[in-house]
Amino acid sequence: MSESSMPTLPSAVDESLEDMQNRQKKELRSLEMEHRSNLKKVSKTSGKAKGKKAKELIERTESEYKEKCAIIKVRHIDELKLHQVGLTDATKKVNFSVEEEIAVKATAPAAVKVGVAADGHAANEMDKAARKRAKNLKKRQNKRDAERSRENELAAEAVALQGRSERDVEMGGLQTRNDFAGRGLAIREVGADGHSLYRAVGVGMQLGDGAHLRVRSLCADALAASPEEYGPFAELESDYDAYVDSVRHTSAWGGQLEVRALSEGLKRPVVIFSNDDGVGGALLMGGEFFSGGGGGVGPVDVGQVIEAACGGDGNVILLSYHRHYYALGEHYNAVVRG
Repeated sequence: MSESSMPTLPSAVDESLEDMQNRQKKELRSLEMEHRSNLKKVSKTSGKAKGKKAKELIERTESEYKEKCAIIKVRHIDELKLHQVGLTDATKKVNFSVEEEIAVKATAPAAVKVGVAADGHAANEMDKAARKRAKNLKKRQNKRDAERSRENELAAEAVALQGRSERDVEMGGLQTRNDFAGRGLAIREVGADGHSLYRAVGVGMQLGDGAHLRVRSLCADALAASPEEYGPFAELESDYDAYVDSVRHTSAWGGQLEVRALSEGLKRPVVIFSNDDGVGGALLMGGEFFSGGGGGVGPVDVGQVIEAACGGDGNVILLSYHRHYYALGEHYNAVVRG
């Protein structure tokens, strides 16, 4: 087989998995149609030939088809593996089995195996390029996070110079309305870098605010598992899968939808304290996961859940929601027993 006919790998990391699989199916169908056409031509030719020569023509056509098919299947497997390497989400799996890969490569002709070696080199080069792009993306994200954090620090300093601000008024109202002093509760501040919800939940899980990436992953898993429940309420820039990826991989701010997904994924009740009149100071999500209700029926009272948390129920996650904590937007903090 000449170098010009060696199979090459397309840019797998720039092609969606669905598009790749559709293209691969089309390639196999096209090869099969080509094979049928060749068989018809051979049948006409072999009609003029006799005996052994006719048989050889048919066998050669079948052999060429099997070789081309093996080449394509080996390339398809390598493309899928390369696509998986290019993804940052380690939970996304490509649907091909080890047995299938072994079977295809074991039956491939020697020429195909040479082609695979060449493709392996191409895959390694593309893998390097994918890693470089991921590294550059991470650098840009870290730079944006640092800039946002600095802007929040400057905004907080400016607020501190203005005396009693909207932030102070909201904080005092939140603590008074929810009787923080009487209940022995205190707000534990977390970083304002877009991850505040996930940092605060990490504190509530007793993992610390540095576990925000793990919490994001748990949230994304819950969202991905129930698109019919969360999809209609998600703020989508493109499609639902892209939204789930943004929850998992970026510093996109989380809100009530993500809180609900976390409660569902963790099977734990979450109480959000605020100074909002609309929720009466405290909002309960995941009340069905509260185990301290004594087995009663009907909706769980948020006050009952709060009292259980104040009494030592470590399964309840407590958060505070702030509209004016920073000048640049909304923010979550963790609430702990003082």
